[in-house]
Amino acid sequence: MILMRKIKVLYILPSITQSNGVASYVFNYLDKMDLDIFDVEIVASNLRPSQKFIDFCNEKGIVLHFISNLKEKSIFQFKKDIKEFMKEHHDYDIVHCNVMTQGLFYLSYAKKYKIPVRILHSHATKNADSMLKNIRNSIMSFLVKRKANYYFACSKMAGDYLFKKKKYHIINNAIDMNKYSFNLELRQKIRNELNLDDNFICGFVGRLVNQKNVYFLVDIIERLKELKNNAHLLIVGTGVLEDSLKVYVKNKNLDSYVTFLGERSDAKDLYNSFDCFLLPSIYEGLPVVGIEAQSMGLACYFSNTITEEVRIVRNTLMLPIDDPNVWANSINASINGENIEMDNYSSFDINISVKKLEELYKEIYKEKC
Repeated sequence: MILMRKIKVLYILPSITQSNGVASYVFNYLDKMDLDIFDVEIVASNLRPSQKFIDFCNEKGIVLHFISNLKEKSIFQFKKDIKEFMKEHHDYDIVHCNVMTQGLFYLSYAKKYKIPVRILHSHATKNADSMLKNIRNSIMSFLVKRKANYYFACSKMAGDYLFKKKKYHIINNAIDMNKYSFNLELRQKIRNELNLDDNFICGFVGRLVNQKNVYFLVDIIERLKELKNNAHLLIVGTGVLEDSLKVYVKNKNLDSYVTFLGERSDAKDLYNSFDCFLLPSIYEGLPVVGIEAQSMGLACYFSNTITEEVRIVRNTLMLPIDDPNVWANSINASINGENIEMDNYSSFDINISVKKLEELYKEIYKEKC
């Protein structure tokens, strides 16, 4: 296929905070995408935008638009803001929507303005944590699917959940595997800076929200310290539960066993300081951090509510989330460094996956244009 001009793509993101997994997915692809073929713009909420991502867009010549955070406005004002944005910006060939609830408004106007390719991308296996939000989002998901004409998913579980029997394409949450290799010098430097040289560090990277089951992390370390008295939990990320989680730690007298690092732009380096990685999420689509941690050669422990597709290392364990003792015993029985044989490496190599995405974009663009 010979292209006479660039294909113009708009990515719709919930936010570009450092700890947002969906943003990480998109920026991993954009880092490798051929921008001589694709003209890319991004629209996201103005909630704590990462300077790292802003700098990336400036360097790549990617236009970045911000819209007010939904939590700061009524749903009617939020819809009006999106309407105004789409009225001014609708000369796209492809709209790639990575957020289901807001996507209803964006894709409705994209359809109105006859944008030919309207992609809805499923990144989760559940609509929301609360019953009320789940009902609301179930209705919105039904409606937004009628506005899209192509469907993407980060995993089979995420695709089957949202799209049922509709045809969809799986686009893996891939990373640059070459950037994730163990560095002993960095490990020693970071552990020394944190004053945790002699500790057995269990690491977590992600948003501090109910979905991530963050209180369970503290329950795990509470049990593990009885088996390994040098056990320590390192939490990287922020979120709405940060303050209450700190209170939970304090009430359990675990202050000396848990360190909060907040939102960091050097999570890739921090993996080196971990002895194992924990992700006890209640639900996930396919977590990027899980792929990153395994690529570092870390012993990894994921909840068995996450899709098995995330397991690219043979000895990665998928554990139930109803008993922290099971996690503590499993961690205590493992030896760091044994989980190094990858079974599904190429599926999550961004250098391979980006070519698949580019060809898919060109194919569906050709179908509609």
